[in-house]
Amino acid sequence: MQARCGRPANGLKLLEATNIDGLTLTLDDTGSLVWTGSRATAEKWLPVLRDRKAEIIAYLGNTAAQPKHLDIEALYETFTERAAIMEYDGGLGHLDAEREAFIAVIKGSL
Repeated sequence: MQARCGRPANGLKLLEATNIDGLTLTLDDTGSLVWTGSRATAEKWLPVLRDRKAEIIAYLGNTAAQPKHLDIEALYETFTERAAIMEYDGGLGHLDAEREAFIAVIKGSL
């Protein structure tokens, strides 16, 4: 896949573009920028990453703006547990309990 190394409009767009090319950017415990992916892809993106390093670090440092990686199994477990509690302890019907649990889990995972 060819790198899309234009100038994405903001930090999120830049992270999305690098992800599409198979390059993931994160911050380590010291706040330094770390990439995972192929070296060839990283080298294609290097000029853009160097030019916008401060912006990328600022974006990744803003935990509210970071895309979350969802653990589907954990979400499903939380959903079924909440639905059961709402149904048996809360007195809701099965479908109502599942609907309310779904809403609660989705709101909590965003």
